[in-house]
Amino acid sequence: MSATDTLPYVEAELRYTIPTVERPVFYYQPNHPPQPPAAPHTVRIHDMRSIARDISLDRHGFALIQHRTQVDDLWDEDAVRNVYYPEAARVVCTATGARRAYAFDHVLRTPDPDYRPVGYISKPSRLVHIDRSDGSIGAGFLWRSMRRTREQRLRNLLGDDAEQLLCGRIQVMTLWRPMRGPVLDTHLALCDHRTVDPNDLVPSDLEYGERVSRGYTFTYNRSHVWYYAPQMTRDEAILFKCSDTKTENCAQFAPHAAFDDPSAPSDAPYRWSVEVRMLVFHA
Repeated sequence: MSATDTLPYVEAELRYTIPTVERPVFYYQPNHPPQPPAAPHTVRIHDMRSIARDISLDRHGFALIQHRTQVDDLWDEDAVRNVYYPEAARVVCTATGARRAYAFDHVLRTPDPDYRPVGYISKPSRLVHIDRSDGSIGAGFLWRSMRRTREQRLRNLLGDDAEQLLCGRIQVMTLWRPMRGPVLDTHLALCDHRTVDPNDLVPSDLEYGERVSRGYTFTYNRSHVWYYAPQMTRDEAILFKCSDTKTENCAQFAPHAAFDDPSAPSDAPYRWSVEVRMLVFHA
């Protein structure tokens, strides 16, 4: 019996990619072209709360953290960019021991049908995915792309440490937080990186209207072990990896997806969440 066999769980559907010859493009906006083929699979999603202290970014690819934001109104885009971005950067540096972190974008998500995907509001994705491919943030690639587009901005951010930090360990991470709670449905599920086989990954494009994120979707593997934190509050957050230039004995990413909780009350309020993506630099 494994440790997860003793944990409470729900059984719910997650959508997995069906491989095709061409690179799949998944669309997250209204009136989109036909989606690539994907299939629902019912999986066990374990309650991580009793083992949260044993779950870590470098072993599992994600972590549940306690943090009370100082931003009262997370719908206020200016407050999120000017106050919450620096706050999120401090949170990730504390959690990882990183030298610097730079928040570069955010998304609000809700399944509420009254809100169409527009701007920084999007529907939760029930497709198992990661947001950025590992090839997109290698130190050399990052330095070349930043040099072309925002060299001075990055140097201003990193100061005299720029050259050293850009040659060291670099991660892309997401800080995910409910905007109100407790969350009773449409939870965030995360897969233990150690249970993912490299053959599960499918290079994919995720198109959000004006921008395209190059990442991975995943084929179904019955070995995947899934977790969630039920009834998350606004004073909690999940930090998870999108990629990491450290490869030896270290989780590279955390596949994730939203899921509909079959045990949720019929009048459960719609989930609203905010996620901030960050570049994380280690000396």
